[in-house]
Amino acid sequence: MDGRTMDKICRKVPVLSKKFLGVCTFRKLLYEKFRVSTGSYLVVNVQNVHWIVLLCTGYDQMYVFDSLEILDKQMCREMILFSFDIEEITFLGGEGLQKTDSLTCGEHCVFFLLSEMTFYVQNKRFNAEYVKQLLEYCKKREIEPDAFVWQEIYKNLKLANVPDLHKILLWEDEYYRCFLFYSSLWGGGGPDGAKASN
Repeated sequence: MDGRTMDKICRKVPVLSKKFLGVCTFRKLLYEKFRVSTGSYLVVNVQNVHWIVLLCTGYDQMYVFDSLEILDKQMCREMILFSFDIEEITFLGGEGLQKTDSLTCGEHCVFFLLSEMTFYVQNKRFNAEYVKQLLEYCKKREIEPDAFVWQEIYKNLKLANVPDLHKILLWEDEYYRCFLFYSSLWGGGGPDGAKASN
């Protein structure tokens, strides 16, 4: 999913639009300060190869949703402390949520936001069990999480047009080597060694 589509969805869906701070690059977190309140969030593009979500869940609290769990956690903590002045950070993702050879991180981000914001409206709190619950749901229905979020975003909710798979494959050819390089910098060791450092 590209940044324009991500931005459009977050602006047009009422439950997402109220606290949407925008789409930005990971690099921007190095030099810009953000004012946040409970429920406000940023969708962040990491080196043009991966999407994550930074969601403020309360005073001095933030979720970092990284479906591949490839970012270096200590580096994220330092950047979030600088950009948001937040110290209590919960990392959500990994555990087989997204296959390392898939390109569905954007779809995972959108579905995560839809789930968390809906949960908040109903319960006045956010759901730290999101990943576990989604994995259990998909296991019971014998569907991969990547396929599930893809179907929800494009088929059931119809939030965007289905991306051109030919363009996705061209993008993958162009950026995959960059992904390998940068993921090793983030501490993931590339898609086959996808664990972030603690």
